[in-house]
Amino acid sequence: NQQPQTLVLFGTKLGSRPLMQQIDLHGVTARHRVDGVAAASPHVAVLLATHNSSRFIAEQLESLTRNHRPFTLYWVDDESTDSTVEDIRSLAARLGIRLVELRAARALGVPGTFFFLLDQVEADVYLFCDHDDIWEPGKIDATVAEILKYGDEPVFCFSEPKLFVDGHEQSCRRYFDVIGVSEKEALDIRKALVFNPAVGNTVGINRSLRDLYLTHATVAKSGAAMHDWWLYLLAATSGKVRFMTGCPTTLYRQHRGNALGVTMKPWALKLSTLWAKQKRYRLVVARQAKAYIAVANALDRTDTRDTLLGTAAVLARVAERQSLRAIATIISGRNQPVGALRALTFLVGCLLSDAR
Repeated sequence: NQQPQTLVLFGTKLGSRPLMQQIDLHGVTARHRVDGVAAASPHVAVLLATHNSSRFIAEQLESLTRNHRPFTLYWVDDESTDSTVEDIRSLAARLGIRLVELRAARALGVPGTFFFLLDQVEADVYLFCDHDDIWEPGKIDATVAEILKYGDEPVFCFSEPKLFVDGHEQSCRRYFDVIGVSEKEALDIRKALVFNPAVGNTVGINRSLRDLYLTHATVAKSGAAMHDWWLYLLAATSGKVRFMTGCPTTLYRQHRGNALGVTMKPWALKLSTLWAKQKRYRLVVARQAKAYIAVANALDRTDTRDTLLGTAAVLARVAERQSLRAIATIISGRNQPVGALRALTFLVGCLLSDAR
């Protein structure tokens, strides 16, 4: 029942933050006004990044409307060459979605587009929206309700998405089942720097966690593997991480154009492909581990922080070839990736090669 409202904003560069401080969207501010009186309803921001999304965007936007809680869709397009921009403007107007369009000065990719949106948008609750998925009815309502339970403490909420191959929406499989990992292993904090259990299209965070990210945004943009993974690490260290079960979640579409999809049959990959993937993965893990060390040393000391710092010290070196002793340290600390094949290729790669 939201009234369509569109505002186009222009960013100057990645990391600038003046935009949202200069505007009044007549009811889109953090405190809505009802009959002239400030209401306590939280301002919910759904953050959407697109690139050549015309094929899928209608299903995604339509799914957002199957919620009761009001929200604003903040959107940046990453230099699409198809009809994405026109499609979204038209769809938002038709569906009654309140839309705020932001523009970056250059192509940002992922996670750059989502960091850009976090930089620019002031809200109480943030949900990350990919362009090619479908949200189950009530997903926004359930995620926001969970986040609001924890007040001003930094909070990160997520659920387990359901994967489907494009064209087969009725044949969904749970994410952890597809990648071959138990819920207990996925949520093991000792794995947190080699495996991200939180798929971004299910994630919601509050303002406190967003502000914590902003404090260390420069490090995040240079070192984070993905926006969702980085925010998960921050919340695990200095706030709350909530894994939501039995709730509406995301139908996570798998197709050839995924920016970061799931390998449904990793055992079917060629050996050369597996070898190249483990090298790229080790570079990412090492870079993010170094970034985490840089930020965690400035955060309050907790048991989780100390555990992750110990893990990060080990993983910061995995871009280099490792000794048998170093491999034994990784295994004893349970710091290898989840899944037998992923763990094996990671450990063998560390033992036999330099990833750089």
